[in-house]
Amino acid sequence: SRSTYAPAVGALSATARSKVWLAMGTRGFEEAITENAKSSFPDLKRVDVSAGIDKIRGTHGGDETDPHLWSSPRNMRAIAAATLRELSTLRPDRREAYEEAARRLDRQLAAIDDSIRNIVNGSGNRTFAIQHPSLSYFARDYGMTQMAFETEGKETTPKQMRERIDKVREAHPAVMFFETEHNPEQSRQIASQIGVRTVEISLNTNDWPAEMMKIANAFRKQR
Repeated sequence: SRSTYAPAVGALSATARSKVWLAMGTRGFEEAITENAKSSFPDLKRVDVSAGIDKIRGTHGGDETDPHLWSSPRNMRAIAAATLRELSTLRPDRREAYEEAARRLDRQLAAIDDSIRNIVNGSGNRTFAIQHPSLSYFARDYGMTQMAFETEGKETTPKQMRERIDKVREAHPAVMFFETEHNPEQSRQIASQIGVRTVEISLNTNDWPAEMMKIANAFRKQR
């Protein structure tokens, strides 16, 4: 988070050797890092590679942008295209190599997008529960309903939690996701009260394609 994130010494050293910072443009989430980078590395160029994405706001408090842009293959295609443009400008001598790598990546992302869409379209229930609203872009892209217990970045009172549990139970979600990074034990307890199947996910994993497919496969019709 903006209040707790502290880059390691290695990351700072790498930043000092860099010419451009490819930022995600998430207001609030990157503010502290942006200010530190400006003061420490005044010559570092900052480029928002998410500029063309229609941002979701309000899920994490006030008018802040939902930072989980990478939970959408469609968003990732836009970010990859923006990255290609910037790197090609920075290193025109490497343009052809960058373009070929970008074409391979875009084919992979398009295939993931198609696979997820086919799975979701074949499922009867597109509603899911989650503790933290991390899959807002995923839900928007595939016409799904995300029911999060944490909303607008606010603490949930016991009364509010009971009301939300009742609301989610009445909606009969297909699955409840619990994230390794967001109090999974509490999510398990909530899921047991609702009586819903659970799937553990991690949006910070290095194997992003596998995790996206894992999320999608949770909606395959249960035999």
